[in-house]
Amino acid sequence: MTAASMASYQGLASGHAYSLLGVYELKDTSGRVIEQLVHMRNPWAREGWKGKWSDGSTAWTENYKK
Repeated sequence: MTAASMASYQGLASGHAYSLLGVYELKDTSGRVIEQLVHMRNPWAREGWKGKWSDGSTAWTENYKK
């Protein structure tokens, strides 16, 4: 499955296609969904997401890295 961006935003390239690798729900310790994430791959590998939940983001606590 693929996705596309129509405008540049937070490191996504305008008019570019991305491979959709998966969708995930992050839950807190009580099981409540706190975030819904889409995992995409840039086939050109030149740019990447720079917003919350990007590689190296502080949002990735040890609990969510599992």
